[in-house]
Order: sequence, then structure tokens, then C-alpha cells
Amino acid sequence: MMSRKRGVFATTLMIALLAGCGGGAHTVPAANRAADALSQSATAGRSASGLRASGTLYYADTSNVYALPLNAKGASTATRTITPHPENQGINTAIATNLDATLDVQQNYFDDTGEHCRVTVEPADANGSPAASDVLCDPTTPGTQGDGVGRNAFGGFDMLYNTPNTFFVSRWANDGATNKNTLTLGPPGYAGLYLATHGGRDYLVNSGGEVRVYRRGATTVDSEVADCTVSAYYGDGPLAVANATTIYLVVRGDQTLGNESIEVISACGTGGAPATVSRTIGPFPNAYISAMAVDNGGALYVALNSLDNASPAYIDVFNNTANGAPAPTRTIAPSPSTTYIRGLTTWEPTASPSPSPAPSATP
Repeated sequence: MMSRKRGVFATTLMIALLAGCGGGAHTVPAANRAADALSQSATAGRSASGLRASGTLYYADTSNVYALPLNAKGASTATRTITPHPENQGINTAIATNLDATLDVQQNYFDDTGEHCRVTVEPADANGSPAASDVLCDPTTPGTQGDGVGRNAFGGFDMLYNTPNTFFVSRWANDGATNKNTLTLGPPGYAGLYLATHGGRDYLVNSGGEVRVYRRGATTVDSEVADCTVSAYYGDGPLAVANATTIYLVVRGDQTLGNESIEVISACGTGGAPATVSRTIGPFPNAYISAMAVDNGGALYVALNSLDNASPAYIDVFNNTANGAPAPTRTIAPSPSTTYIRGLTTWEPTASPSPSPAPSATP
């Protein structure tokens, strides 16, 4: 079945393709300038005024990423706007931050050979369209699409993408130029739709509500350390991870986008066994969820879009014990507004916890 992520993207991707066919498409530079750019951006992150004092919440629309203070509340205007590659109208698919505060922007884009994807690593204080480094998902295979990006334990990022035949997780070091390894998923083995990372592990979900967890060195689809399934009609994400025993997964009770809920998985066993769901947040009757993020304090940020795709999207924030249908602790109405938030991520002054073995509930 087609995931809702691909369904929402389809119209926008076609518009971009037609624009590219009109002569406006460009190829992107190779990733050979990544190391220098990341070295410079790490320095920028240390010196950017106020950046390390307050933390940042990033949200993405189709072409741009916007920075807000992490503690934003109510009507909030972005302090910076980042536009990677405005010359060829890339379509944002996911965003993440690295340990050094640099920003990863995953995009699908078109050139004369077809559709491709890339991750652009922007400086920590990026504003506008500064020089940045690119990592291409698969530079040789047209029809490649990005599905997710997340911080890894190498100081860099992991990216989930698919070619016309296979899904992959590619893991990159903190220099932005060294590929540490690649996990080949399938199909027929496993087709991951969304990616979240935590403690050096990759968390994935497919269209059947099957959650799998892989260590950072895993390269084969059958080397997962956890494999569990939710029983919802659709449990196909998005997902976010707070720690080894807190996986947030968006589920639906039927084919509609209304009345989604967020199931909180507290234990994920092996062999596709039922996940242990300790609490449920929702339902959300008047909006649908397109992205989630968790900050270092465990707060959950949820991007909510109107069912008519006409009203401005907003971000609700819930604490780490939210259950049932609680009022959010904060609601953020970001400006510039968008009718669809394509990605959420945070960066905070306190480094993320060091990778540690998961408890026995999640081998």
C-alpha cells in the first residue's frame, strides 16, 4: 500500500518535475567539499550568538527550514530561514541536527536524469542559502527518494532512502564525507517508511506497523536487535524515540487521517511479537500528524496539519507522561506559516546521552 507520506508528496513532486523539465533543473555538486564545510560549520556553531544558550527548534516546509527558540510558545516568528539549493527547487523530506549543532536537510530533487535525494549539511548558524556540503543518497540511480534522517553515534547522521528496488540506511561520519556503512533492508526483507535514531541505533517502521531496531554496525536486514508490531489498522508512523523504552508511533484506526493517536511503546521484543504499549496520546480529531521530535528533557513536539490542508499547521508540545487526550503544555503557531510541516528537529546545548545498551525489554 502507498504510505500517506508518499501520497502527500506526490502532487508536489510532480510540480517540481514539470519545473525541472522546463529548463530550470540543475545538478548538485558532489560531496567532496563536505569535510571543509563541516569543519567550518562546527566552529560557527561554537560562536553563534545565543545558539548554545537556549536551544533551537527547527521546522520545515516544502523548500525551507526555519529556526525558532526551543521554548517558543504561541505565535512565534522564525529567527532564521535556511533554503538549501534554491536553484533546483528541492523538496524537503526530513531534518535532523548533528552533535556539533549543524543541520541536516534531506531533500528530493530532480535533474535531467530523473528524481534523486540528498542530505545537505548546513552550518549551525545558517541563514539564507549559505555554502553547505551535500551527501547524495545514490548518485547513479534515478528514481531515488529520501525517507528520513537522524543523528547517529558517529557524530554525523544516518539517512533512510529508497531506490526503485531497495530501501537503505546509509551512515555517515562527522566529517560529512566518510560513509561508515550501509544497511540494506529490502524489500522483500523490510521497507522502512520512517527513521528515528537514539543511542547509536536506528528505529524504523513499515506500512504494516512493524517496528525494527538496528545497531549502528548492522548491514543486513536480518540483524535487527528488536522487532515488534502494533495492532492498529495503520501503524505506519511517523515515529520518534526518547530512550530505549519510549518509542512514539503514530497510528490510525482506519484509512482516514482523522482521529490519529500516538502509541507509546515501552517494550519491543523480537520476532514481530506485539509491542508493549504503555500509554496512548490522542486521538487528534481535527488534524493529522506529519512529524515528531523529542528534546533532551523528554518533551514531545508534534506537527499537526489541518484535515482540509488549507489552515496553517501548528506544533503541540506534550510532557513525557502525557496520556489520553491531555492539553498540550505549549502550542506553537510558527511564522512563516505553512499548511504542511515536513520535518521537526531540535538542538540543545546539553549533548545527547552517550550510547548505552538497551534494557532487556529491547535487546
